[in-house]
Formats: sequence, structure tokens, C-alpha cells
Amino acid sequence: MFQRHWLYHTLFYSLLSLLVGCSTATPFGSHVARFERHDPWVMNLNPGSGKIEFNTRLEAHDDIRLTFAQPEDWPQIAYFELLDEDCEFGHRGHLVYLTEQDGFESIYFSREIPWGDAIQVSLEWGAESKQLGVRINDQYQQIPLLHVPSLIRVSGQTDSNTLPGLQYQPFETSITEQGALP
Repeated sequence: MFQRHWLYHTLFYSLLSLLVGCSTATPFGSHVARFERHDPWVMNLNPGSGKIEFNTRLEAHDDIRLTFAQPEDWPQIAYFELLDEDCEFGHRGHLVYLTEQDGFESIYFSREIPWGDAIQVSLEWGAESKQLGVRINDQYQQIPLLHVPSLIRVSGQTDSNTLPGLQYQPFETSITEQGALP
């Protein structure tokens, strides 16, 4: 009787310590998320650095926007979008970011990606560096962030049903802080 009680007690506390150990490593953890046509998807991010990646193919008039924000009344820090407004044959990346109180600047990627071609996107931000680096296929842009994002909102419109599954990975130290990305 005593041995069985001791065994249950030991197993219970061993299992509990494993669960507690796993839950403290990444409070929100890594996520793969999909969103439906025209319905935005919102997720709380881990405090600190992180990375989001996705692959897609977009047709004419499709667009995708990822908005980085903080939770207090949804103040926007920056957003990235793939759009084909004023484009002749494809999509172009566009970054808009907060530079000071109510001041925004905008950067466009230089090359269009033809409609229907594969698009690989990677977005990384650093808590210490306060930078957001964005790669679209072989193009790269980096912008300063006034604040580290704590929310992301993903929205888009598509007639081709090609909105992506996004992969989110929190980092203790991001690659942009280590200098691995150009």
C-alpha cells in the first residue's frame, strides 16, 4: 500500500514538473495559423523578438496585410502588405511604419512578383534592436520600430483562395539582432 502511494505521488509530481517546465519556455509558443477569406486573424505575440513566415501565390487583385500593433486601443506600429495597386503584372511588397507620434513613412520593394508566381515571405523583429526585417523571395528591407509589437492582425482579400498558413516562432534573440540577415 505504501509503495503504491509513493509511486503515484512520485509520478504525479514528475509529470507536473515536466508540464511546468515546458510551459515556461515559450508562454505563447509557436503557432501555425490559417485565416479565411476576408476574415482577419489576430494573435497575441510573445514579448520580445520573433519571426513569421509564409508561402503563397497571388492572382490579380489579391492582397495580404500583416499589421503589427500593441493592445492598448490597437495602436498600429507598422504593417506589411503584398498588393498589386499600380502594378502592371504582379505584386509588390509595401512597408509602412511609425516614425514618431502620428508620423508614418512608407517603403516599397523594388520588383514586382508576377501574378501566380511563388512568393516566400519572412518577417523578423528584434526586441533589443527594435528593427523589422522583411524578405520577399530575394528582396530585403529593414525598418526601425518605435515599439516592439505584441499583437499581429492578418487580413486579406482573394478571389483565388490562396491566403496562406502563417508560421509564427518566438525567439529569445532574433536573427536580426545577431546580424545573420542582410
